[in-house]
Amino acid sequence: MFRYAMTFTAAALMLAAFGGRDSRADDKDKAPAGKAKEGSNVAGPKEPRPVPDEKATAVSRLATAYDLVKLGEETKSPEALVLAAKLIAGNPTKDADKDSKVKLVKGDEAAKGTDALDPAKLLDKAATYSERPYVAEMIKAARAEVAAGSRGNERGPQTYYRYLNGNSRAVFQGVYLGGSLAAITVTCDDSSADLDIYVYDDRGNLIRSDERPSRNATVSWTPRYTGDFRIEVVNASGRGTNYRYIHN
Repeated sequence: MFRYAMTFTAAALMLAAFGGRDSRADDKDKAPAGKAKEGSNVAGPKEPRPVPDEKATAVSRLATAYDLVKLGEETKSPEALVLAAKLIAGNPTKDADKDSKVKLVKGDEAAKGTDALDPAKLLDKAATYSERPYVAEMIKAARAEVAAGSRGNERGPQTYYRYLNGNSRAVFQGVYLGGSLAAITVTCDDSSADLDIYVYDDRGNLIRSDERPSRNATVSWTPRYTGDFRIEVVNASGRGTNYRYIHN
């Protein structure tokens, strides 16, 4: 057990060293250049802290998991993939449906092929990175944990799993409550893809964005008042890819 804890600690330290994001869901995501326009629907640092939201916390944990997948594949680290698989399985989502508060209004194309970020597949990949006995034991233990935690969660965040062509965008529209933390993370199956995300309020102000050159993008904010928001996911790479959009 101590050995496993050490490997997971090492994976977390590696993630931090490679520029992974803070695992806490808060308002520290990359904001647009300069300050948000006065009157935009986003709370400032001097306003009350947002209402705690378990779904927003789960979105943040999944964002960390996807950064770990990226790290694990780049460094051939089985520990990073095992921890990612455990986080994904431990924070299950449910498919977005007609009752979802966020609607996909542009770019609704069905995903193609199978889900490359399925926890069981991540563990299979982790096993190819090392033949050390303790890694095999760690993966065996993780498989049992993943099998128990991968069931859908009716109270968890919702996810769209779709396909996005290269150099194109998908547009989502939804209402978020004033004073409550809003959190969104997107990731894709293609490790070489570059996804960006932009959030606009009901006045057209750009209030949050994540333009890192990465397959992953995450934003969070607290609306000042209950209102409509438009979220654009941009595939800045030339190739199409399956992607998942997860929101609280």
